[in-house]
Amino acid sequence: MLKKLPSLHALPRMSLAGKSNAPLRLRESTSTDNRSTLEAIADALAQLEGEAVGAPLHRLHRLMVERVFRARGVWELKAGGGQ
Repeated sequence: MLKKLPSLHALPRMSLAGKSNAPLRLRESTSTDNRSTLEAIADALAQLEGEAVGAPLHRLHRLMVERVFRARGVWELKAGGGQ
């Protein structure tokens, strides 16, 4: 977005803390710091307002990932290696 909207450069930014263990995700990533939009929002809320505020969105993210993998028929394979 910063490349397409240079006016965003003037806005304040917040960096999310790194993760030692990435949760199970729908997309493979080269870095544990990469996040989905929902996961990033949950992490930002947790960082700004406390873990209790981000926790419901983290649960929603886990549920969404589980349901997608179950629908694809790969939940047992993914859950066994990813959690």
